[in-house]
Amino acid sequence: MEPEAKKCEAVAGIIKEAEETIGKTPDHSMTRDAVIIIAAQKIEHYEIASYGGLLQIALTFNMDSVADLLEKTLDEEEETDLLLSDIAESYINMEAAEEDDDEKDNEQKAGSNDKKSKPEKTMTDYTNE
Repeated sequence: MEPEAKKCEAVAGIIKEAEETIGKTPDHSMTRDAVIIIAAQKIEHYEIASYGGLLQIALTFNMDSVADLLEKTLDEEEETDLLLSDIAESYINMEAAEEDDDEKDNEQKAGSNDKKSKPEKTMTDYTNE
């Protein structure tokens, strides 16, 4: 069986979901950046699971050269996932949370002046959709 290029519907679904969520976030915001990182990590996790499974199959069938390539690719995917986590944890998520807090403070101030104002969505709203 020869490998062939094929569109991955699972990744396409993750991308579509991310595009919809990104479209609901404020432009140039840390909330949008956090959503992008979440989507990228979903894709990385899918790839890690796929390459990990393929690696086990290659090892089972003593396909050493294939296993070596899959192991290198798996290592790269895991490194990318860790990098995305580091970026999110060290900066993006904190900044997005501050934006969220500022937005809530502004909503409370506006709400005391105008009881009919509809609150904007916060980071929590986007990630729970």
